[in-house]
Amino acid sequence: MKRRRSILLGVFFLVAAGMAYYLQDLVRSVLFEPLSYLLWGFNILYQSIAQLVYWVLLVIGVTLMAFGSLYGKGRARELVEEEKLIPHGPLEATARQISRIGKGVYYKWLIANRMGRLTRSILALRNGHADSPGGLLDGRDWNPPDEVAAYLVSGLTRTFADFPRRRWFSRPQETPFDIDLGQVVAYLESQLENQRD
Repeated sequence: MKRRRSILLGVFFLVAAGMAYYLQDLVRSVLFEPLSYLLWGFNILYQSIAQLVYWVLLVIGVTLMAFGSLYGKGRARELVEEEKLIPHGPLEATARQISRIGKGVYYKWLIANRMGRLTRSILALRNGHADSPGGLLDGRDWNPPDEVAAYLVSGLTRTFADFPRRRWFSRPQETPFDIDLGQVVAYLESQLENQRD
């Protein structure tokens, strides 16, 4: 195997050397002469501009970079401090996640998970027992439409990783999280009204 490889390598170098000898005029006229003229032109252009211009451009560039980096860090720090000052409760966090729902399966799953936990809490209150993290979604008068039930159960029992990411130029895969969120909210509101009655 080694001998065969070394023979093929030797043949390749012999063919390349022969082609280089016969094609040297073509390579010189097509590649090296235009490249050397281009470099010669850049050199003349460089020497014709005064050194003062280069120094002025350098100082302006460094000043702009320094100003930009100082301004950018201060603005980012202000945004972080503003974000810390705003109180974020569960309602604000859910509203922020709903606004991001079009960005992918993760945000859809996150909302479904929150809705599932909320539903589990509603059912625990209705049935008079403590809410357990692994509790099932069943109880008195619990009869959701099939799509709503699949949405809530998927939010609690599945993760966003169960659904592969969308490939470029392909249709997104259908998930149980693609239901209209208003339908889920309307059903949960009706359950809360039934509980009050």
